[in-house]
Amino acid sequence: GLSVSANNNQSSARILVIGLASGQLVSFLQRHTPNAQLQVVEASSAAVDIAMRYYHLHPSVLDCVSIVDPLDYVKSSCLDGREGGDFDTIIVNVCSSEDTFPTLLMNDDFFKGLM
Repeated sequence: GLSVSANNNQSSARILVIGLASGQLVSFLQRHTPNAQLQVVEASSAAVDIAMRYYHLHPSVLDCVSIVDPLDYVKSSCLDGREGGDFDTIIVNVCSSEDTFPTLLMNDDFFKGLM
């Protein structure tokens, strides 16, 4: 199995995934960590459509996907110890069209919000 938290299997780890990509990572987490509470933040509805159409992403994955700007999500949900931002695991799964880390996320607010 996959351990995403120091908690025992009866407890529920909270996992934030920033970036859906093909959805395979999120599908894997759903299958192998059934007690985990997943929250996926994806900036592009087109990316979700591509994952559904070309990668056959199961519709149940969409239950945990929010289409919102990742920086806005981190600012509103993770900064200043706001409730809802207490994740056990954070996975940043993003790249730009140039296959690099997006410059819009290269700032202190984003990274401080994740810590």
